[in-house]
Amino acid sequence: MNSRLFSFVLFFLSFGLFAVASPLEVEARDMEKRASAVVDVIAKLSSDVNGALNSFVATADAGPNINSITNAFVTATNSLERMGPVFLSNADKNTVAKGVADAINGAAQHISKAPQSVASITAAVLLDAQIKLFLNVFGLIVVGITGIIAKLIININILISIHLVLVANIFIDLLGIIIIL
Repeated sequence: MNSRLFSFVLFFLSFGLFAVASPLEVEARDMEKRASAVVDVIAKLSSDVNGALNSFVATADAGPNINSITNAFVTATNSLERMGPVFLSNADKNTVAKGVADAINGAAQHISKAPQSVASITAAVLLDAQIKLFLNVFGLIVVGITGIIAKLIININILISIHLVLVANIFIDLLGIIIIL
């Protein structure tokens, strides 16, 4: 009788051990999905910014095109806010950092060629605030990524000249640049 009871208890305990071991596997799969989702969000951001830049006309009012770029960063920020912290491989970190830096560099290059108007300056200030918010959220999701992005920014002076001062200050602080006026 005791051996049957012991076998019965042991039988159910063995199921408990299998059930306890499975959350680690589920958590690892969840982390991989989130890492893939981050890469997808940045790919979409790059695509959306490039789409806005392709329709950019340097001689016309740049306000609507800058607003399109801002909307791309809003969408990316909202997508990233729903995720938890993600650990990316070095290759993925470099890929997403390059995608973000290319989006910022490309936008800055195009905006710097456009004539300055009240609408474009207002749109650039809104873009500045949105990119700052994006970098803050992105820095929380992928720790250490903003330093990599900062190293890929081509020209800090362009960021300052087109009123992306908040973003320029983030990169200046990360890179340890001293600006003497």
